[in-house]
Amino acid sequence: MESRQHQDAPSRDAKSPEDGIDQPQPTSPLWKPLPTAPPKEFPPDMIQSEDPAGPGISSPAATLAPSELKGQPMITPVPNPATVTPLQLLGDSPQWIDCPFCQRRTQTVLSKRGSGTQALLMHFLLAGWCENVYYTCSNCKHTVAMRPHDGPVQVFGPVQASQTDINLVAMTFLPPTDVLARLQTAGDNYASGKPGAREQLIDLSYALISSLELPSEAIQRMGWAEPARTAHCRIAVDLDLFEHIRDSGSQGIRAADLAVKTGADPVLIARALKHLAAMKVVGENGADSVVATPLSNALTEPRFRNGIIYTHDVAGPSFRALPEYLRSTRYALPTSLTDGPFQAAHKTQLPFFAWLDQNPPYLEAFNSYMSAYRAGKPAWVDPGFYPVEERLAAGYDSNISEAMLVDVGGGMGHDLRELRAKHPSLPGKLILQDRPEVISTVGKEAGSTGVFEAQAHDFFTPQPVRHARAYYLHSVLHDWGDDECLRILEQLKPALRPGYSRLLINEIIVPDRDASWAATSMDQLVFVLGAMRERTRADWEAILSRAGFGIVQVYSFKMGMESLIEAEIL
Repeated sequence: MESRQHQDAPSRDAKSPEDGIDQPQPTSPLWKPLPTAPPKEFPPDMIQSEDPAGPGISSPAATLAPSELKGQPMITPVPNPATVTPLQLLGDSPQWIDCPFCQRRTQTVLSKRGSGTQALLMHFLLAGWCENVYYTCSNCKHTVAMRPHDGPVQVFGPVQASQTDINLVAMTFLPPTDVLARLQTAGDNYASGKPGAREQLIDLSYALISSLELPSEAIQRMGWAEPARTAHCRIAVDLDLFEHIRDSGSQGIRAADLAVKTGADPVLIARALKHLAAMKVVGENGADSVVATPLSNALTEPRFRNGIIYTHDVAGPSFRALPEYLRSTRYALPTSLTDGPFQAAHKTQLPFFAWLDQNPPYLEAFNSYMSAYRAGKPAWVDPGFYPVEERLAAGYDSNISEAMLVDVGGGMGHDLRELRAKHPSLPGKLILQDRPEVISTVGKEAGSTGVFEAQAHDFFTPQPVRHARAYYLHSVLHDWGDDECLRILEQLKPALRPGYSRLLINEIIVPDRDASWAATSMDQLVFVLGAMRERTRADWEAILSRAGFGIVQVYSFKMGMESLIEAEIL
């Protein structure tokens, strides 16, 4: 059963994948410590102990008189060094370190390993030319650092994790062996259907790539492999390539046949498909022959096709314009809705949404993709996320208002459809509000299905629906600055009935550290499109407090990107 968690992360106590390594055990059950102090030439803080009790515990040998050592194994006191080498400065010989894993002062053990096939080919020609140097703690055997043959030292550190929730951790840089161990545990969680396991596997897969990828490979991937994939997916949408591949069934289709169907050059098609296959978008079943994958089939759906169009044509140029734009402003933080990377890229002075209104094809693509942006991800109406029946249905009073929930700025109404589908017995009316340009495209459908009522409404004006059980804003406030958010909330507040109405804000809450790439990339998207940002919990508390609201609780789904803030009038 899926479980709900509060935004404040629970404590996580665990051990790293290598904690099972047997440590040296004391072999002195007959030793008898005496109350005498260690010899003066070896004060207590200078003795290197093998006792696993921890640093600073003297060896029993240091407390025994010479006569009592007869027949006992001798331990040679090892003084700690005057200096300890920082891990990032480790060199080509064993050095003293403070191990971040066992918290002991120990020496490093060095080993050299070739980097794959290249090392085998070059072994006899350039010995060591492509070897990576690994530094291991002599006490706990953990790898504490690695110096690749073509880069600086990479430092590893302990990561705290639980056995049941292994990836809700601070993802410092981990060696591949540690990542693989965590992947195994996350895979077991996925097989057993534990919430958040899929997201854990994705996150760890990125960590594995990061731990294995050479700097030169990272640049190749970022510089042209991923941009080429995006460009060829955009071309595939124009040429209906994914549809033709889907229709070919399990036998697949040759590039030459696709060229005939689309009128494109056969060599161009073959080369594009070769790269899409290498990037795992389509599959290959022969020379210049491809078959569909679940991803390529999904990209035939209008909402995902529109997602490719929107991200490539609208968002993509904004990111590509960002470096030059920031250079021109001497790296000042953009704060204007009409003068930012988006405007520089699209040669306009219009705000993002006003520009969409004047470009209907992109407005349609944007609205369509927004209905799919969260497809397959945990939704606030899912069991284990927000207790809809307990917090909304219970206590609903039609004598106060027939409105159960008002979706303010709700786009095409996909959230209301999902709410009704997953909670069909929920009483009261569901009301969708958005700009007239949006409502005109959903009004007839809303009326025919009876799922919700559609109203044109500008949320910078007073809220017309009074005393609803809940007012819901999903990814609305992240498009606006703090002052605009305050205006939106102030226009909404008089409609709420104190003690009855709830304010529900569905937004990303950026953690203070270890944010997911999904959260940070959305922060970057609203940054380039509208000079806005995703907010931390402290940011949300401050804005709501200014508007006269207090947070009741923050609901999150394990490893999910978005949270639901429930607030009420103070």
